[in-house]
Amino acid sequence: MAHDHDQAFVVFKAACAMMNAEGGKIYIGIDNDTHQPIRDKSYGISADKKILSKKDNDQYALYINNKIQKYFVEDKYVRGIMRAEETDDPDVVVIVVKAADRVIFMQNKAGEKFAFRREGGSSRIMDNSMIKQRKNELLKMRPEKKELAAQIIQEAIENKKKIKIFQ
Repeated sequence: MAHDHDQAFVVFKAACAMMNAEGGKIYIGIDNDTHQPIRDKSYGISADKKILSKKDNDQYALYINNKIQKYFVEDKYVRGIMRAEETDDPDVVVIVVKAADRVIFMQNKAGEKFAFRREGGSSRIMDNSMIKQRKNELLKMRPEKKELAAQIIQEAIENKKKIKIFQ
């Protein structure tokens, strides 16, 4: 993950998608085909730790947690619902992701925002209608609707958009 920027993006994209759905876990260091830990020292977490000068999985997990700021718009909030943790296996780190109570956006170097949602085994980019649908789902699920409603109204004001309020 660490030595390949695109791979880091793929991991965080999956995490974003899980936050915008029901949450989940991402295992780093597991072979996608065999579902077994990658033991090859030139590949997987062992190689990443060597390249990054991380002596153990705890330092590697901390490295991942520190990358959250680079990829997520609301990085402080995301840190509260997404956490990389070491496992008993020295070749495996798990990222535990909780479902968010708001739509989570990633950002690119240009500052553009985009969101993903988990659908089956893949992460799909959310268009405006999907984002709106998710916000409506969250409004219905949360007892403290005022905060999210205020956020939606604030976003509408900032983006000079019209809103409709239904009862």
